[in-house]
Amino acid sequence: MRLAGLAFLPLVACGARTELAAPIVAKADGGPPPATELRLACGEGHTCALRGDGAVFCWGSNTSGQDGVAASDTSAAVEVPLGGPASAIGLGAYHSCAIVSGDVYCWGDDLVGQLGSDVPSTATPIYAGVSNATDVTGGFSDTCALLASGAIACWGANEQGQLGDGDTNASTTPMGVVIANATALARSAGGSEHTCAIVEGGAVRCWGSNVDGELGSGSLDASATTPEVALSAGAVAVAVVDSSTCAAKSDGSLLCWGGNDDGQLGDGTFDASRVPVAASAVGVQTVAVAAHHTCALEEGGKIACWGSNINGELGDGTTTSSAIPVVAIASGATDVCAGGEHTCAATADGRVLCWGAGTNGELGSPLAYSPTPVVVPGL
Repeated sequence: MRLAGLAFLPLVACGARTELAAPIVAKADGGPPPATELRLACGEGHTCALRGDGAVFCWGSNTSGQDGVAASDTSAAVEVPLGGPASAIGLGAYHSCAIVSGDVYCWGDDLVGQLGSDVPSTATPIYAGVSNATDVTGGFSDTCALLASGAIACWGANEQGQLGDGDTNASTTPMGVVIANATALARSAGGSEHTCAIVEGGAVRCWGSNVDGELGSGSLDASATTPEVALSAGAVAVAVVDSSTCAAKSDGSLLCWGGNDDGQLGDGTFDASRVPVAASAVGVQTVAVAAHHTCALEEGGKIACWGSNINGELGDGTTTSSAIPVVAIASGATDVCAGGEHTCAATADGRVLCWGAGTNGELGSPLAYSPTPVVVPGL
């Protein structure tokens, strides 16, 4: 039986640049994006795109059926059979989810119940037990959904308190995060054991693993089973990965915190930080954080990236890492996501471009890697 709105949950208040066409403004009403707009989500080695008509396409690593087709090493871009138009997508490391008519459906790896069930891993989307959802995101082995009420429900692995329900017990049943009045969930590259949400007023609250200060609370507690305040106000977008977090603010500035071994915080250093520090990015509209690199969509549709660049994941035509932003796309991008060692961007003319590692099909083609953006075919 479908649990509309999860009313039962114990929720309490508390180098080479690519030039493209001019950007368009994203919708935020929970419905399918405009016909010309694409929304993206990246996992560890796979990517999914939500097209303007509500169709969802996935490609890349497919070891657990996370691309929506029978499990194999890799998959080209294929449409996921959802039975209706999707309004949002979110990826974990090896699983994928989409919202259709407010209901959350997930597919791929289900080792710890991250699909909201105890079935084996499956390439077929299954109902996760959550209705009235407006957004969804995935961690390494967990999933969270934002409900229309402003509540958050999470399920799957919980050893680091990443379900936010006050304990560390895994659950195939969606559990209520001890938070209310949420307006947005963190985007994830799928490797995280923590997550964050934006609440009314733009405050950022985070919960789960904190071994590198990724909760932004100023401490290094191993975990927090209930949400901690990382930022008091002004956030418009937040993204997480296993050791770091970044939040874009309404004034176009970007703050990041947590691990920084590869310069992924973007402040020009390699020093970790338990509290938010300013990244060298301006006019930021949204941000994507991967394990070793970070990218931001800036005003004018520019994509700037920084951090590790071993596989060309910064997109500037080199394999030279950088602790400060370099330009991957000069203009015309409308969205960006970052995976394990790859990055993808949507464009105003309806294309998806990816760069970085391609050995698991991350680029949607047989290319082993590309240090510059290449078009994903089949969308």
